[in-house]
Amino acid sequence: MPGRLEFETEYFNEAEEAVQHMQFEPGDGIDPRTGQLDPEMELKMTIMNIYNEKLNARVDRKKIIFEHHLLEYRKNQNAEKKRSKEERDLINRAKPFARMMTYEDFQEFCKGVEYEYNLRQAITQLQEWRSVQITDLKAGEKYEAEKQQRATRAPMGLFDRLQTSRISKPTPPVEAPSTASALVSTDLVLRPYSQTGLFTPPASEADVPMVNGATNGTLTPQEKKPKYVVQPLANTTPLKFDKETVADLHLLTPEEKDLCSILRIYPKPYIAIKETILKEALKNGGALKKKAVREMCRIDVNKGTRLFEFFVHNGWIQKA
Repeated sequence: MPGRLEFETEYFNEAEEAVQHMQFEPGDGIDPRTGQLDPEMELKMTIMNIYNEKLNARVDRKKIIFEHHLLEYRKNQNAEKKRSKEERDLINRAKPFARMMTYEDFQEFCKGVEYEYNLRQAITQLQEWRSVQITDLKAGEKYEAEKQQRATRAPMGLFDRLQTSRISKPTPPVEAPSTASALVSTDLVLRPYSQTGLFTPPASEADVPMVNGATNGTLTPQEKKPKYVVQPLANTTPLKFDKETVADLHLLTPEEKDLCSILRIYPKPYIAIKETILKEALKNGGALKKKAVREMCRIDVNKGTRLFEFFVHNGWIQKA
């Protein structure tokens, strides 16, 4: 019923049944001796309060439906079809936040969530390529195509001659590539090669530097970085963190947890120190001096030194 801004079936559609036979007359329910309401009238007022709360909830839900254009179901359905299954699940989990946002804010929020998801997918794919020693995007595309072929290929076993007599299962449809594929396309600009410990493939074979005596055109696989062992402090007992009581512990890597335990730094102050150091490093081209890091930490000198060495080992900053 668009003209009346009502629906054929409302939220709490049976709410009126509790009050449909209730009657009120002037002066009813008031005790003449005390001038207060009798228990029966108090019960009626309680029921009316519950009924009013249901009406308020009904109005709130109508407001959300109209403000977020949920009645345009064909337009919304077409937009859902353009998303991949993972993106649809992601948006469905974010929909409860629409109740406390405007339509424009919620659309902007969904775009940010989708963009973050696509970045995570692209980072995961690039990390997988790096683990198998793929150094350029063309080789990565070839690897993904061969991986897709292996996934759709029929399994070869010991009884392959019997497969012709069996009813083969239909091949599941290949889902269209998601938006994350655009973040690892060939149009990405490759950053120049640097000696920071992070391997970025050069733009051409002629730009490949000589590493360990290798000639131009060959790449030396990056060696696996050894685990950083934090040197314990003298006369200091390491902390024992409890996952249930210590806040923000889940935000740290296992190495960072060991570092904070040995240095007796709780996760939240460590995250603040890390953020301050990395921001200052970005201003200075990624390089900092040990003295500057110790001054920014504002903690014990030995602890500041351990933090500086840990950040340098992980490649987050460089020694100035």
